[in-house]
Order: sequence, then structure tokens, then C-alpha cells
Amino acid sequence: MKVFCSLWITLALLLIPAMGQAQSQQVCRSLDEDYLRYLKIMEEETTGADKDLLDLYYRIPEQLPGWFFNPTQYARNDRYFIGISEPGMDSLRALKLAGLRARALAALSQNARINHITDHYQRTREDAEHFDQGSRFLDYSKIAARQTHAKTNWSVEKTYYTRYGEGIVLVSMDNTGGEDTLSVGGEFMQLTREDEVFMEQTLLCRLNVLETPRGNLPPGKNESRYLRQALGEHFLIRSVFNADTLVFPYHPYRYVAPGNMAIRKEKPDITFSLKDGLWNGFIHLLFSNLTLQNRQTDSRIKSSYDQYNLKNQGIIRSVSGHNCHFRLTGLSLKDNHLSMDLLVESL
Repeated sequence: MKVFCSLWITLALLLIPAMGQAQSQQVCRSLDEDYLRYLKIMEEETTGADKDLLDLYYRIPEQLPGWFFNPTQYARNDRYFIGISEPGMDSLRALKLAGLRARALAALSQNARINHITDHYQRTREDAEHFDQGSRFLDYSKIAARQTHAKTNWSVEKTYYTRYGEGIVLVSMDNTGGEDTLSVGGEFMQLTREDEVFMEQTLLCRLNVLETPRGNLPPGKNESRYLRQALGEHFLIRSVFNADTLVFPYHPYRYVAPGNMAIRKEKPDITFSLKDGLWNGFIHLLFSNLTLQNRQTDSRIKSSYDQYNLKNQGIIRSVSGHNCHFRLTGLSLKDNHLSMDLLVESL
């Protein structure tokens, strides 16, 4: 009996650590499972919170300064313009890029060469079984200017930095002449294709600026290359500033005017959405207005018309080229769509 009791006690002593170890492992597994479950919940909750917070951040519009809408009241003469940077830039570089673009657009406004062409093509095919018709409208403008100046000729009238990381600068040119060279080249193209089942729109907007100091020596050289290509709702932006490629943050952008700013026009001729950033809307609006007003100038019209084998096709082409100057007299903003008052005169 003593031997049996001794064996039982020995067995119990051996089993107790094993049972404790098994319980300990089970507790650890339970804690690991709880941790992973909690981690998953935390990631889901915090990710959703961050997303909601970011969405709320971009739903709150940026209020633009009053001088942006009335630049004539803040510029010291008629040789002025506004420049805007890409979003997502630090304030120093954003204002520098905005200043370069403002000088470039001011140079264009003084004496720009605009070459313009439009093509309106229509096609109709018909046979015993099929009927097909379509049209294509191409509107293409090329604008350029070259100016010599000195950096001391320019005055920065106003600056502003948005919470989207955009710099806005208003500059005026005090004097003409100098030893620095400013070369500006822009392109603007709208292509619309339409048939019985769909309509497709293609858009291209380009602005290249090169500011070269006397002797073409760095570090005074400034360069900006901007290109936006769009097909329907899809678009791609490429922007380079002084050899650095700028990363464009694809967010919904919203802006409002100050509460005391009156709407200039109930139904402006041209508006452009600012959902892709202030600079994109501004430069597209400027080139669209120049193109529209350029159509009203004298142009050469060429047309042709063919009819054969139950197929009709015709093309009307308009070509023009002239020098002009223009002045930005005001801007308006309503429902995140920008409109522009632009006075254009041929030289």
C-alpha cells in the first residue's frame, strides 16, 4: 500500500508541471489570438478613421484671397499677371515656381504670337444594310513669346500659400529691357470625336518656360515644363521644375471665394473645374479664352466636300496667326468652377 501511494504521489508530481505547461501554452495561444484579433480590429478602425478624416479634410474648401479675384486693384500697372504652382510643394519652392509662371504669363500678355487651326470633319456612310455617321472637331493653338528683362524689373505684389501646398503669386513689371532672357511656349488642343453611339474628348495643355540669365550660367537659370493630357475623365500630369520631377497629389481639390466677393457673371462664356487643382484650372481657362477670342479674328478658311459610292465626307479648316496682347481683369468662382475676364487685343 505504501508502494502504491508512493507511485501515485510520484506520478502526480510528474503530471503537475506538464499540465501547467500545457495550460501555459494554451493561455499563450489564447493571448496571441486575442492580440491578432485586436490588431485586426484596430487597423480596420484606425484606417477607416484616417480615411474619413482625410475625406473630411478635402471636403473643406480652401478660401482664396480677395486679391486673386481682383488683381487690377493690387498691381501697380497694366503689366501684371498671376502664377500658380503645382500642389504638394513646400512653400519656398511653390512660391518660386509660381513667380516664374507669373513672369512667363506676363511676358505672354505683352506680346504673344498665336497660331491657330481648327478642323471640322464630317462623314456619312450608307448602304443597303448599314448607316454610319460621325464627326471630329479639332481645335489647336500654339502660343509663344520671348522677352529680355532684368530680375530687378519685377515686383512681387502679393503671395499666398494654400493648405494644399500651392503657391500663388501676383507680379508686376516696372521697366522693360535687360540682359536676362525669358522664353515661353504653350500649346492647347481639344479633340472631339462623335458617332452614333459615343462621344470621346481628348485634351492637351502644355506650358514650357525657360528663364536664362546673362551668359547662360547657373545657378540663375529657371525652367518649368508642364503637360496635362486627358481622355474623358482620365488625365495624366507631368511637371518638371529646375530638373526636379514634381509628384502631383491626386486628390479632390475645392476652393471658395471670400464671402464678400460678388459673382461677376451669372453665365460666363467659359468655366473650368478646379477639382484637379488651381493651376490646372487656371491655365486651361486662360488658353481656352485665348482660343475662343482668337476664332473671332480674321482667318483663312479651306473646305472640301466629296460624294461617291453612297459616302459623303467633308472637312472645313480654318487657319490664323497673329500677335496679340491681353490683360486679366478679374476672376470669378462658383461651385468650384473658375471663370475669367480676359481682355484680348490684336497687335
